[in-house]
Amino acid sequence: MSEDWGNGFFDELNKDREAKVRSGQQVNNGGNMKIHFTLEEMKNIIEKNRADERERCIGGYKEIIELYAGMEGFVPETAPEGYQKRIIEQMYEAAINAIKAEGG
Repeated sequence: MSEDWGNGFFDELNKDREAKVRSGQQVNNGGNMKIHFTLEEMKNIIEKNRADERERCIGGYKEIIELYAGMEGFVPETAPEGYQKRIIEQMYEAAINAIKAEGG
């Protein structure tokens, strides 16, 4: 998962903080605020974050495919360029396979 996954996760947890305070579900433990969620609420939050992460990944894969398509007509003239083209083709294939695996 991306490095910023945790930020969105905690933002989602704290989104309805005031409602939790009013309903008495929030406790003050020595100045450390803790919010209590049901298991179902936690599952929903985690599933939403997974779906968001999946969409970001598929967007990245599609961008790789578009960049590869922009290389059409590129003819390597040196060994390093040939190697570079081969690596880029492997990245393209990996992106295609990832999208197929995700059903996108």
